[in-house]
Amino acid sequence: MTLVGPKVPDANYPPQVSTEGITSTEWEDSADKRDDNDIPIPALVKLVISALRFLRNRKGSSVADIQRFLSSEGYVFSAGQLRAAIIQAMKEGTIQRPPSAVEKGVYGLYILVEGKTSHKSRRHARGNTRRSRSTGGK
Repeated sequence: MTLVGPKVPDANYPPQVSTEGITSTEWEDSADKRDDNDIPIPALVKLVISALRFLRNRKGSSVADIQRFLSSEGYVFSAGQLRAAIIQAMKEGTIQRPPSAVEKGVYGLYILVEGKTSHKSRRHARGNTRRSRSTGGK
């Protein structure tokens, strides 16, 4: 008895795939249905904002950092979807490039716009009022 392996291939392995009865339009339509990992762009914008909040790098976070964080959370998406979400978030004004950024495109670092998405400015304002109350007067 001969065992099937790389040196002795089996004539019936792998089984032949039959394309009989499948038209090209049915195959193209099924390709659209097979893409179940598409995340809508507005939802991906919210995920990018939450990733930037979590990363909290004052110099900014790169696209690779954002993608690494989101994939560690279990989200699957294409690079084109992430690019579209970052562009949409920049148009909305929720994220921006740091002043030191010189690259064009979606490369480089991104930071949150403080007035729209962060509560840091409120904390600083609260701290300034307390300081002025405690230091002013006799």
